[in-house]
Amino acid sequence: MKNIFKIMLTIALVVVAIYNVYITQQKVEKSDLVLANIEALAGYESGKNYGPADEVRCAGGQHKKICLCKPGYPECTETDCY
Repeated sequence: MKNIFKIMLTIALVVVAIYNVYITQQKVEKSDLVLANIEALAGYESGKNYGPADEVRCAGGQHKKICLCKPGYPECTETDCY
């Protein structure tokens, strides 16, 4: 009976250890993705938007202008919520 308990305890500890490694790996991958997104947003990107503008609703009933980026249209500047 003691041997069965030791085997079951060992299996449970191995499963917990594997799960912890998996969760840690998932957190690292997510943090790498978040860091890449922050770097992309923080870096100065000189791309231009083109195309007709469309007005979309923001939270709180406000609106903002977005560019639809269709070729053959003049340069477009997006706005924050107003």
